[in-house]
Amino acid sequence: MQELNNVVERLNFIEQPLINDFFILSKEEITSYATDQAELVSGGALNSLQSLIRVKKIEHFLKIYESIVRPIAEDQHHFDGKNKYREFYTEITSKEIGSKYDYSECNDQVLNKLLEKQTELNEEIKKRQEFLKKLPNNFTLVDEETGEVSVIKPPVKSGRIGLNIQLI
Repeated sequence: MQELNNVVERLNFIEQPLINDFFILSKEEITSYATDQAELVSGGALNSLQSLIRVKKIEHFLKIYESIVRPIAEDQHHFDGKNKYREFYTEITSKEIGSKYDYSECNDQVLNKLLEKQTELNEEIKKRQEFLKKLPNNFTLVDEETGEVSVIKPPVKSGRIGLNIQLI
């Protein structure tokens, strides 16, 4: 917790005007500001790698900070369907988040059999996908029962090369 406080103090010292500016901006204004910053990066006025690093670090800070602050706020504040908290271009209401159902105690044999079949099917699918990934070329397969001929092809791999950013 002390480490987080130190980070907050440094952020307040270094970026206080920026944080305060965002606090009073609407969603539309934040979107516009982000677009303007992106144009500065694409135009070469801002260093793209430094901008990406800045964003990644702020994102990391905000993720941690929200994970700490959200439970505290949720414990301290509850709003029924009629009550809302509105300030700084935000609206806060209470709602059920992340509903989960635990079926393990249902003792439903139909569900248990279906889940067992699902597990078996998932394993078979995974094995077949691994087999197909290892295919070097197309190959012809003849179904012994029907005599049907089909050409089995390796899967098409897609993706792109991007930048991996690790905070150290």
